[in-house]
Amino acid sequence: EMPGDSFSITLESDSLEVLDLSVWFSNGEVDEYGDPIPSRIRGGKIAASCPRLLNVDVSSVQVDTASVRDLLQCPRLQSLKLQGWGTISERVFDEVAAWPPLVELELFGVELSEESIRNVSQVRTLRYLSVYIGANDHTTLDCIANNMDLKHLEVVYGLDSTVSLAKLRNLSSLKLSGTGLTAANALKLDLGSLHNLQYLDLSSTRVDDTVFQSLLPLRKLKHLNLEGTATS
Repeated sequence: EMPGDSFSITLESDSLEVLDLSVWFSNGEVDEYGDPIPSRIRGGKIAASCPRLLNVDVSSVQVDTASVRDLLQCPRLQSLKLQGWGTISERVFDEVAAWPPLVELELFGVELSEESIRNVSQVRTLRYLSVYIGANDHTTLDCIANNMDLKHLEVVYGLDSTVSLAKLRNLSSLKLSGTGLTAANALKLDLGSLHNLQYLDLSSTRVDDTVFQSLLPLRKLKHLNLEGTATS
């Protein structure tokens, strides 16, 4: 049911494992990475009773808080990708103790309070985290930097922080594309201490040739994206 620019979906299934609305509600365009550009559909409501549900991608639509709570009641859920832009209450992140064992969490456009960030960072099953950083970027990274089990981290939007990421020693993939990162910030983030890093995306940031000095210790690095930077 999709009246106007909203939709409502009710799911009851004992066998459904994947719910992917990323293409269904896409406007047909893709970004520079080949991913669908999110639609601007608002007011999405999803009621789910799916005990075998593993992966949910609603990153191209804006679901409400009740829908997120409902999805997080699925006991086997491992991957949740969503966008907020004001439609999701931070209170949903106060209930992480009751969450299923999430391995992957993408929070596109969900700007969290310090308390909510701290709660999310305590989900020790998380291995992949994509987080929106706004005005409280220092607090956000400070909390995330204590989750030593993370293997993949993506920072969306702003970044003007001096918090060290050195504790993330298991990190193998770091994506900082499009943030305000400078070479000076890269040094302060201690990127060179991430000895297991294999993938690093610094594209469309403000780094220049001086960033290479901080990356020299990364002996396992296989992929470095510097497209759209001031590097030569």
